Amino acid sequence: MTTARDIDNFFIGLDPKVRERRTCDGFKFGSADAAVSGIACMWMAVPENIGRAHDSGANLIITHEPTFFNHWDETEEFAQEQAYKDKVALLEKTGMTVIRIHDAWDRFPEFGIHDSWARRLGLTEAVRSDARHTLFRIDPTQLARFAQRVQERMGVGGVRFAGPPERPIKHVALGVGAWGGIGNLKMCMALGADVFITGETVEWQTVRFALEAGMTMIVVGHNNSEEFGMQAMAGFLSQHFPGLSVIYVPTADPYHHL
Repeated sequence: MTTARDIDNFFIGLDPKVRERRTCDGFKFGSADAAVSGIACMWMAVPENIGRAHDSGANLIITHEPTFFNHWDETEEFAQEQAYKDKVALLEKTGMTVIRIHDAWDRFPEFGIHDSWARRLGLTEAVRSDARHTLFRIDPTQLARFAQRVQERMGVGGVRFAGPPERPIKHVALGVGAWGGIGNLKMCMALGADVFITGETVEWQTVRFALEAGMTMIVVGHNNSEEFGMQAMAGFLSQHFPGLSVIYVPTADPYHHL
């Protein structure tokens, strides 16, 4: 019998140092001692994803982002909100246990968030990196054409780009998820990037600084940038727990694109 605690201990073993510091990773709901009937990997445990996990026969959700509306999944300020009550009721009704794996997965080699997204984008020629970003070399391409390539490879409804459409691009740096702040931008500029691709950013600060500094950006949406890492996680867990059903449940882009 495999318990939810066994799965959590498996992730701890991948990078023990993560749990030695303050981290958002760990149990968020349900019993750590629950026998696992199946695992559903997803970017976020939104209600429709909880339902899909239950319908698949899973009783363990592994989510990358919060279940309860803030980074630390602290519930006090939401205790009287109907959205919180409804989610708790759904988790209880479906018998779900929820583990969050965020810090241990962002930069996990090959299968993690960063590497999975780079692979989907066809970025293979790494030049240099820092703690959060990698610089890749590509054949020189105009910014607008490269942004279109990003959209097509990701299969999303739309992306945004900032900078002259005809600007030639040959060095690309990634800032997954919310790693789109001005600090991230400056780190990528120091690596030698022509374009900084990120999930979400601050328009009045990061984007405006980028434009005035002669830099370009592509913004794809937070969950869009991280979905591929959670899809890869499902395959990774299937390899290590072949006796368990492991599925990937995609999280829909919250925006509609006209």
